Amino acid sequence: MTAKDNIKTVPVSDSRQNPEFTILKQEQKLASVRWNGQKTVIQYYQINSYGIVFGLYTNKDIESGGGQAVAKDSLVDIATIKDGRGHTTAQLPAGQYYLKEVDTHDYLDRLETTYPVAYGTQGNDAVTSIAANDGNVVLNHWVERSVDVFKSEVSDGQGVAGATFTFTDKAGNTVFIGTTDATGHLVTPRLPLAEYTCTETHAPAPYLLNTEKQAFEIKKLDTTVALEFTNTLAMDNLNIKKTGQDRDHWNLVEEKGEAVIHYETKDIAGAVFNVVAKEDIVTAEGIIRARKGDIVAKMTTDDKGEAHVT
Repeated sequence: MTAKDNIKTVPVSDSRQNPEFTILKQEQKLASVRWNGQKTVIQYYQINSYGIVFGLYTNKDIESGGGQAVAKDSLVDIATIKDGRGHTTAQLPAGQYYLKEVDTHDYLDRLETTYPVAYGTQGNDAVTSIAANDGNVVLNHWVERSVDVFKSEVSDGQGVAGATFTFTDKAGNTVFIGTTDATGHLVTPRLPLAEYTCTETHAPAPYLLNTEKQAFEIKKLDTTVALEFTNTLAMDNLNIKKTGQDRDHWNLVEEKGEAVIHYETKDIAGAVFNVVAKEDIVTAEGIIRARKGDIVAKMTTDDKGEAHVT
């Protein structure tokens, strides 16, 4: 169903004027978006609009010909913008009306503002022209939305502070750089509708850098675009090998005129080692992972006398 299908037929029993309610319309076009080293700079230019639709509504109950009333907020005509100008020409009774945008392009935010217009009987002129918004241009703005990045640790879901993210446009140009706060969130300024990529470019100690690139698109229906990244704690490998004397295999040798037993070496299986925190282990967010003296891992040697913690 289109706006025309909702138009209320206004019965008029005697000769009436055909008022022309006009509105001038322009829209933003995106010229560029870039990062100047400190903030995001967005530049637009303006052009005359095409195809945006306005509805003409009654601003109060209006008495039409034949004693019939048109209820307040009834849609009585539409105006489609062409080359920056829209107008209505329906035969209407004198009264108070308003113009309101009812349809626009996907890259523009729809206006919620209403523009009052009114006319009264002014003789027998065929057309009376009334300009909405005092004849000033009405401007539609390009869609802009914020992006909320949440950075968490993969093991417990806790937010990670101090992670830096770089946002680039489809051409690879940097449009924003920011760092997560104490809660692990980073909220960008409003970015214009377009396609972007978000990449972590710095991970705070003791986390590993997440090299994932997340592509996303800002769309009109979005309120805020949400992205999630995870970090893994930087971990090193700990290896140990346990050997001992083999009492079953030995050699008797002379050293400085004395007989000395030399035992062969063998791998010791089943030896248990505790890995103990030498000091408090604390993440960048202040979360204590282990206290000084805590056992953080156990290692047991295998048949080769080896044990590993990864």
